[in-house]
Amino acid sequence: MESKAKKKNNKLIHVSVSVTSNQVNEQTTGKIFLLNDITNRKANELVNNVLYNISRAANSDISLTQLYPIIREELSTIVDTTNFYIALFDEEKNKLYFSYYTDETGERNKDFLGSKYSNSDSIFNYIFKTGESLLLSYNKYKRMIARGDFISHDVITNKQTWLGVPLKIENRIIGSMVLQSYTDPDIYSEKDIKLMEFVSQQVATAIERKQIEEKLKFLSLYDFLTKLPNRVLFYDRMRQEIAYSKREQKKFALMFLDLDNFKEVNDKFGHDAGDELLQETAKRFNNLLRKSDTICRLGGDEFIILLPRLKHPRENTEDVIQKIFSAFSQPFKIRNNSVNIHLSIGIVLYPDDGEREEVLIKSADKAMYMAKKKSLNSYHWADFKLI
Repeated sequence: MESKAKKKNNKLIHVSVSVTSNQVNEQTTGKIFLLNDITNRKANELVNNVLYNISRAANSDISLTQLYPIIREELSTIVDTTNFYIALFDEEKNKLYFSYYTDETGERNKDFLGSKYSNSDSIFNYIFKTGESLLLSYNKYKRMIARGDFISHDVITNKQTWLGVPLKIENRIIGSMVLQSYTDPDIYSEKDIKLMEFVSQQVATAIERKQIEEKLKFLSLYDFLTKLPNRVLFYDRMRQEIAYSKREQKKFALMFLDLDNFKEVNDKFGHDAGDELLQETAKRFNNLLRKSDTICRLGGDEFIILLPRLKHPRENTEDVIQKIFSAFSQPFKIRNNSVNIHLSIGIVLYPDDGEREEVLIKSADKAMYMAKKKSLNSYHWADFKLI
């Protein structure tokens, strides 16, 4: 059997217990108890169980956001995670961001936390850049600040302690994982550093696996350049809206848009400038539309917008068109160049101009070319049906 026992110094240990009868002349005179200290073995089993559960979660169909609390909960069985931070490096923005944290002070504003700690002078960046694990007592914390290793963004007390490790995958560091206590300066030890360094590799691997999964899922549904929905996602939302509109006897509008002078920007400033213009165009569209609206980049400089569940289809759509023209009347600043963009827009209504996705899109496309023939910044309503 296994049990717990108390040593002379009152320290509890895990033991395995075996019992043998002591016999003399076939008479049982007592029993012999043999206790074997298995504390280390039990600790290793606990760590292995933590790693197994984190790995199993990473291989399940949960999201990255759902994975973080599981990581913290599993780690809490081997180390105190009351104040727990995971900061990851964003290569595109060249900075750390806080993907997950929980803090006993009740701070829950991610933007505030990011503004405090994501700068290059924070303890999180120090761990990320140096790849060095830290166990900081009050005195060591002050020495490192005085030396200029990082800047403190908190009031430092002699009861505060930090334990931080880099999140490594082989020789590559993807971020940092930090534990903190405001009240117990002795809560972490050198042994905990080794423990956290060991488990951090599995944590980093689990996080990266989920990041790759979510990136692949994103790329299957969104345009990589503009981050707008792609054809697959747009058609899916359009089919849903057709089903709803047919059931509820409602109408929705579809707008096909083209940037009239996009080719000139590419030819004059280069394709990188053209890509930047498309990204800025997507931002302007997103700022104008409702959450229920969907805008898709079909390819090149062509976009299509779904305006669902309109109370007054024509009036509502024309309001959106005027907002678009107004927003695009302001020039874009592309690589220190001022660029003016003009739009041509074709509009169809469901079911007036068709009841199938392909028919509606073709009608809107044709209406857009009719608008292009009129003048700059023109729109045209489809007044025909394609069979």
